[in-house]
Amino acid sequence: MSAKTSYSYTYSANMRLFTNIVLLLAGVAGTGFVSFFVARTVVQTATFGTCFDGGCGYAAVFLAFPLVWFVTFALYVMALLIWRKRPFRQSRGDA
Repeated sequence: MSAKTSYSYTYSANMRLFTNIVLLLAGVAGTGFVSFFVARTVVQTATFGTCFDGGCGYAAVFLAFPLVWFVTFALYVMALLIWRKRPFRQSRGDA
């Protein structure tokens, strides 16, 4: 095994780790951003009931936002796993 191959493998593994971390952080931030606006719209349309004594804020913070964020992040992870999947023949290293 040559030094160049060893170096490129380490570089490739480090870049793959860095890319995965960046994609995870982008997914958390992006789905949180989308969830904020979707939850605000859902609560303003009184989907969870009427707004009595300022209860809309509590419904948005403790019910709608976590629910929407969980669903959008799950969809993001599923899409990421499908998008980054490689065929089996490429993972063994033969052409």
